[in-house]
Amino acid sequence: MRKKKWWYILLIIVITLPVLIISNAFNGNPLSKQIAKITLNKYLEEEYPEDKFHVEKPFFNFKDSGYNFEVKKIGDTTQESYDFTVTGILGTKVSYDSIYYANLDQVLIRKLQQEANSELGMLMKSDIPELIEVDVMVEVLKETYPSDTKWDKELNLEKPMYIHITIDAEGLTKESIVEKAKTIQQLLNENGYEYDRVSINANLNDKAFGSYVKYGVGFEGDSSIKEKDVEEYN
Repeated sequence: MRKKKWWYILLIIVITLPVLIISNAFNGNPLSKQIAKITLNKYLEEEYPEDKFHVEKPFFNFKDSGYNFEVKKIGDTTQESYDFTVTGILGTKVSYDSIYYANLDQVLIRKLQQEANSELGMLMKSDIPELIEVDVMVEVLKETYPSDTKWDKELNLEKPMYIHITIDAEGLTKESIVEKAKTIQQLLNENGYEYDRVSINANLNDKAFGSYVKYGVGFEGDSSIKEKDVEEYN
């Protein structure tokens, strides 16, 4: 009788476990939801200590396996809502903060990015004759610098810059893409540029399909770039 009982229990587990896994993937679970809320409240206290917030109930977004929250500043007469996303195992990382992005100085950012693009293009052009474009992304909060501030690699940015580079892939192979990436990495490091990541797209022009990416590779400042890191697209 006891053996039969254990078989029933095992059968129930086998039947319900996939249902629970699927439900968790699409709806989350009470434990991770509560942890996500605690994570967000702690984050708000640390990042915005002068403000108090009301945090709405989260909505589970299965696309990024995270919880989306609407947050309002207590005492703000506009009652503007801000979006936050908490992701990670059991909801332990704030991955999106719309207050932060609302406070970025977009006008100055565009100016600095254009100047950085030009500077890095000049730095790389002689060593990378295949260079087509350099596209730098930086983040600067409002009131950090005057609006006429000029680009300088010594500026105190909110995060290290991200750099996207486009080169002409005509005549290049995976091996030569690695050498180009290593050259760019060396140029940036030797000239004292602090960056989060560099991505490189090597494009080909086709009469029928136009320009398309033939090779792609990315690296950080201390990465060891190898041929296996290069993605080839057909």
